[in-house]
Amino acid sequence: MEKFKTVLGPEHPDTLTQMSNVASTYLRQEKFSEAEELMEQVMETRKRILGPKHPSTLTSISNLASLYQQQDRLDLAEGLLLQVVETWRTLFGEENPSTLASMDNLAATYTKQGRLRKGGDLFLQVIKSSKKALGLKHPSTVSAMQNLVSIYLKEGRKEEAGILLVEVVEILEEVLGPEHIDTLREKNSLASIHYSERKWNEAEKLQMEVLKALTRVPELIKHLSTLQTVHDLAWTRKSQGRDDEAITLMRSGVEVMVEALGSEHQLTKASVQDLKTWTDSIA
Repeated sequence: MEKFKTVLGPEHPDTLTQMSNVASTYLRQEKFSEAEELMEQVMETRKRILGPKHPSTLTSISNLASLYQQQDRLDLAEGLLLQVVETWRTLFGEENPSTLASMDNLAATYTKQGRLRKGGDLFLQVIKSSKKALGLKHPSTVSAMQNLVSIYLKEGRKEEAGILLVEVVEILEEVLGPEHIDTLREKNSLASIHYSERKWNEAEKLQMEVLKALTRVPELIKHLSTLQTVHDLAWTRKSQGRDDEAITLMRSGVEVMVEALGSEHQLTKASVQDLKTWTDSIA
């Protein structure tokens, strides 16, 4: 970075790019004060040379907002992102990818602030515009849909979350495949929603699909995700009144949990307690 300053000057575009790269490295290393100092220098220099509405300036402002987000300085992040969103929207329209990205970041900031309704409304806007501009199956569209599902769940809007998550799962199955880890993760989430709504059969179907896919991969047989699915499936069968099957499945799961996770792991301890409660109730 110093060589760039010496050879090209402190305000040369390549110098500023190098400074931004170093700041990003500091951010990944959680050296926040060093990152902030560089980011502010780059932002102020670009504002003065390129103007406050230049795309490079807006990128610098967004980078500083990301730093504030990581530090939970959310009011500062919100203020910067509001500027960025309005500028991108005015210059390029709401369906521009950069506008959508900044709106997504602002919605995430609202969510972290606990302003769920405001965050959800903005994610809805992002989804609508992203579908038109990028397509339903674009990663940015899907990500916004997943974020909105999370908000719905926090708000207790399980039915709406389930409807949207069904769409997410269908997209992931088509784009990534039915056994991709991201697809399986969302299937598990959908199964949890079904379970909470007492839709035992729908939950069991998804849990079985996930478990079969995970156990087909040798290195995942004893993975935490697999064992959590075993635990959840056992509970679903217990809820269906299939007590013997639930106990058998939980017992086999506990054996693997003790070996793979240890007897003190939270999942192992919970499963052991569940198994004891179930067997005692039958006895």
